Amino acid sequence: MIQLILGRRPCVAGGNSPGDTEMLEYAAAYDVPSLALVVDHDDAEREYAYESTAGSFANGETILNTAHRLGWTVVSIREDWEFVFATD
Repeated sequence: MIQLILGRRPCVAGGNSPGDTEMLEYAAAYDVPSLALVVDHDDAEREYAYESTAGSFANGETILNTAHRLGWTVVSIREDWEFVFATD
């Protein structure tokens, strides 16, 4: 569906749940430099901390475990974001 809408294969994809796995795999398998980026929601103070699990998927692997196994880039909200929501 992504290629149908964009007219070409994506070389960058970002996600935060097991439902994003196929999209991330698709972008990472491109034959040019690509980026599969997973956002780790691990900052309970500034956002919600949760680990996205695959309750409805057969293997039940978390998106973080999948990212580490496949060598995707993982960014931590706690460690990598200076701010989450703009303050007035």
